Amino acid sequence: MNNVNNNTRIYLEAVSYLTLCYIRIGDKKNAFILMPQISKFDKIIKSNAQRNKFKNTILKKIQEESAFNLLQKEIIDKTEIDWDKIMNEAQYLIQTKTEDEIYWIIGNSLPENIKSSFYDFNKTAVKLLNPNNTKLLKNPSDSEETKELGKTFFSSFKVVLHNSLCNPDSEIYKAWFDGAVRKLINPSTIVRVVGTAISLTGIGLNILLIPICALIIKFGVEVYCERYKPVHLLDAR
Repeated sequence: MNNVNNNTRIYLEAVSYLTLCYIRIGDKKNAFILMPQISKFDKIIKSNAQRNKFKNTILKKIQEESAFNLLQKEIIDKTEIDWDKIMNEAQYLIQTKTEDEIYWIIGNSLPENIKSSFYDFNKTAVKLLNPNNTKLLKNPSDSEETKELGKTFFSSFKVVLHNSLCNPDSEIYKAWFDGAVRKLINPSTIVRVVGTAISLTGIGLNILLIPICALIIKFGVEVYCERYKPVHLLDAR
């Protein structure tokens, strides 16, 4: 990057991607060092609409990478997955809870150390990325913020789950989409695919697997694949 003009969009995107890589591996120190350079987007991107799009995209990706890293570092539950129990409890949530209530359950189920680490990281990141905007700093004890926290952690799995559920080469995609014909999928199949995909990341997540599966079954695979497509910085152009 030393050979690239640091007042260009290319440099801004390169620094942003490097920052996300540091966050993914848990190197907060170097991520924080780079963030003030990302804050130059206000001067580099001339269009107000494009500035807002980039700001929202990079902040969301930073939050999701931070959430995913924190979960990878913490062993939440080492017990073997009871697929029938996960399925039954997910079905109960589907029948008795709204979408927003399930997001709240995800946020509320996170261990306190993960919540605390996420909020601390997020506050620092927001200050470095946009020091004049304090409205993004919210009260972590607020019920609405617990729901938003659940949304962020749910969304942090979209790269892993999108590849397993929505990739045309994946077995479950072939099971529900055959040419122009969409088929119903047994919810227990979704539970096993989601649980297996998450466990392969090294995350012990039994406590959160129930509401995550409930949301995906409640959406339906097709809606989930459309709503939670991975977003790339280049999409913010």
